[in-house]
Amino acid sequence: MPIVVSCRIVENGITIMKVHVDNGSSVDILYEQCFIQLPESIRVTLKPTAASLTGFAGESSLPIGVLPLDVELVDDNDDGLVRRARLDFYVMRTSSRYNMLLGRTALGKLGIVPSTIHGMIKFTTRKGVATINSTSKVPICAAVNVKSAAQETAKVAENMVVVNPAYPEQKIKVGSNFSADTRKQIMQLLVQYMDIFAWCENDMTGVPRNIAEHRLNVNPALKPVVQKSRGMAPDRVKRLCEEVTKLVRAGILREAQYQSWIANPVLVKSLMVHGECVLILKI
Repeated sequence: MPIVVSCRIVENGITIMKVHVDNGSSVDILYEQCFIQLPESIRVTLKPTAASLTGFAGESSLPIGVLPLDVELVDDNDDGLVRRARLDFYVMRTSSRYNMLLGRTALGKLGIVPSTIHGMIKFTTRKGVATINSTSKVPICAAVNVKSAAQETAKVAENMVVVNPAYPEQKIKVGSNFSADTRKQIMQLLVQYMDIFAWCENDMTGVPRNIAEHRLNVNPALKPVVQKSRGMAPDRVKRLCEEVTKLVRAGILREAQYQSWIANPVLVKSLMVHGECVLILKI
């Protein structure tokens, strides 16, 4: 269960609700949805930054800037148990159910000790130990509506259409927000120009090298490296052989002997969104 509290901006006494205490984050974050609601006198103190933040899945995001704020936490009973600190918040243009995130930097400066088991945080003040209980009562995973998810899946399947009759398994999703007339026009356009898409491996060949060419961006001054062979599960080996065979037959790959540089093949999931295949544009 996430720990969600509220904090106060010292400068003008504004209380920020839905503040996520996350000891897994190395920085403190203020989401744009909250930033734009702050007074102009605070927003003008935003400082530009060239830093980028990397998320849990490895994706990188560029913050709008860094906003210095003096914030304070107050004990639930408001018995004068207050802790203040000046923090630098990265303002992120990312949608979130929270307004602010207190990471490890804030936890260190405010002396916060979080407990997800008990759903509370504690911190020391000059007058004693303060306690703030989390306002989050429902775990995030419990917010999933199974019935709604099933309805959404059925809705997505309804919007899947076949453009090329020769490849009925490769479907395209047309947005449900379009009107019936617009959807019809989009379908007519896709069918009219279906030949510009690569429907199979053979369609991906024949591009002149002066238009597009793939190469390995390696430093020729470095010594070639041969990776140690890594084993795979039988089902993955079978799938790998099938895909390599397709590429060899299409002339995209060819067998090489006496290799001086070898890397293990890596299987990745196909680029699929709700079951529809993303087509590759053939130049």
